[in-house]
Amino acid sequence: MKHSASLAKYLQAFRLTLLEGTAFRLSFLLSFLHVPLLLFIYWTIWSPGFAARGEIQGYAFPIFITGLMTSVVLRNLTFTTGQGEKVEEHIQHGSLLVYLTRPISFFFHQMAEALARIVLKAAVGVPALLLLHIALLGKLPTLENSILAAILVVVGGVVFYELTFIMSIASFWIGESWGLRNLIGNLGWLFGGAIVPVTFFPESLRLFSAWLPFEYGLYTPSELLLGRAGFQEFVFALGVLGVWAIILFVCQKPIWEAGLRKHDGKG
Repeated sequence: MKHSASLAKYLQAFRLTLLEGTAFRLSFLLSFLHVPLLLFIYWTIWSPGFAARGEIQGYAFPIFITGLMTSVVLRNLTFTTGQGEKVEEHIQHGSLLVYLTRPISFFFHQMAEALARIVLKAAVGVPALLLLHIALLGKLPTLENSILAAILVVVGGVVFYELTFIMSIASFWIGESWGLRNLIGNLGWLFGGAIVPVTFFPESLRLFSAWLPFEYGLYTPSELLLGRAGFQEFVFALGVLGVWAIILFVCQKPIWEAGLRKHDGKG
């Protein structure tokens, strides 16, 4: 009974965030304005090289540019830095006490809100991805690969939320944690294949990327949608993301409890 009551509260937080988001539809549309700008920039930078060489490291230009932009859109979908700002505000302004006096988990309450924001952004991002594939490749991704990619994006979104949450509760000690959240966001750009494909990295950087979750939550789904990855890559990526999700969940609890011991209720 207790668990069902808590679940109802998380679902309510999810629903209220959806309603709040639909009231500010324009802001979600504006959050994707950088996508056509990046498409123009990437096209301008890379098209001369592909025109001269035809292919670069096995990529034809349409597949290359579609892959980059797919990673850009997926990163925009799954990174909940705005939710991290809310966590920081609750800590700094003392409003965290409101949640601590309720029989719910602040972590899961904020996750419910973050997932609602991902759903709202997906309402814009998914059609944008479909249009991108039709415009540049003349076809849609296969249904099977789309489902596999969606699973990785969801699990990756949970991992990225956990990272953002841990970075945000650093506010217990350092006041403002936006720099740490920006670091995670920038790592997502680099190792998620939103700047160059991960396969373009030198071997040392490639090995480093293999230990991080960004490649598996962003780049691998992009490769699945392009048809350049299959079920074997999906299983491996899901395993890595699952390990990251468990490790981060276990780590966030003692960090959170240590922060609460330091918290004076006034921010």
